[in-house]
Formats: sequence, structure tokens, C-alpha cells
Amino acid sequence: IKSDTDVTINGGTIKSKTMGGEGSEGLEAKGVMNINDGEIEIASYDDCINSAGDMIISGGYIYAFATNNDAIDSNGDLYIKGGVIVALGSSGAECAIDAAEGKNLYISGGTVIGIGGSNASYPASSSSQMSVAFQASISSGNTLTISDGSNAIMSFAMKRSYQSGLYLISSPDLKDGSSYAVYAGSTVSGDNWHGLYTNPTVSNLGSELGSVTA
Repeated sequence: IKSDTDVTINGGTIKSKTMGGEGSEGLEAKGVMNINDGEIEIASYDDCINSAGDMIISGGYIYAFATNNDAIDSNGDLYIKGGVIVALGSSGAECAIDAAEGKNLYISGGTVIGIGGSNASYPASSSSQMSVAFQASISSGNTLTISDGSNAIMSFAMKRSYQSGLYLISSPDLKDGSSYAVYAGSTVSGDNWHGLYTNPTVSNLGSELGSVTA
């Protein structure tokens, strides 16, 4: 799905699968990309969602699975203001969520998990919502959980394996300066969006991988 100018999505259901090789992008704007609502599910060889200008995600449910490139790629600034986002990029130099060199990723809302290679964009320091980032090797079939010691903040059932993958997680439940434990092999139930549990019921945390600070 490609536009030679801006793209605005205000609702509905969009599904795109494109595996034709380099240049096979799922949703592309040659201008600004605005996503305000809707359910968007994209699997692609190249970038899943790409904009030549800024990208603004204000709501909706987004699932982006790229086999050989970035899951979400803005060639301008990238603003995440809301929504539920699962972004799975490739490994190596490719990543889950990417703002162009010299541009910034700003997160002010939403529930986000992005997993990919080491070349990811980190949220700008002026972002008003907290995030955690860490590197880990976790295999497909495992379920990841972030916990504050008393409550599970988020769980995610892994859809693919990553060796030294970079994980970026943002949630309104994360608090500035607080420390969180990361577990793999959790047993989790509840409603989820492509494996992302925003209010997980965890019966077994599994093995602790380490801790991170928001």
C-alpha cells in the first residue's frame, strides 16, 4: 500500500503481506504518515511501515513483522503518542523502530514492544513516557515478562528467535528511575495483541535474565 504523498489512517482493518524482496514494503507514505486508529497487521520482506517524512502514531493496534529490514521506519522524526504496538524487525543493522539519522523518536503514550537488531533508535530524553531497553538472546516460544517485583508490567510471547536482539519497551506503567526485572520462560494468560499482554496474569515468572532501569 503506497502513496506518493501523505497517508492518514483513522480506523478500519488493514492487512498487508509482501515478501517479494527488496522494496517490498507493506505501508508506505512518500510524505507524512499519520496513524490515529484501526487495526494494522503487516508482514513484509522490506520495511513494514515506512514514511519519507515524519511519522505520528496516536492510537490503534499495530503489528509489524519484517523479515529483512525495519518494522517501523521513519525518515523524519517519529512520534508515538498512543496505541498498542508490536514491532519485530530483522537482526544485524536492521531494527524494530527506526527514526532517521539526525532525527528523533519521541514516546509520549501507548504500549510498545520493539525487537530487532542493534541499530535501533532510542527515545529522545524529552519523551514524557518512560521506556526500558536491553539486549538479550531469547528463543521463539518463550514468553518475556517485565516485573516491578510486585506486578507484571507487560508480557510478550516471542514470535521469532533473536540472538543478542535489542528490546525496546515503553508503557505508561513504567516509572522514571525505577528498576524492573526481566524474565524469560513465563507462563502467562489473558487477552493479547499478537503475543503482547498489556494486563498479564502470570502464574510462573520463569528465569530472571537481569534488571533494567526506566
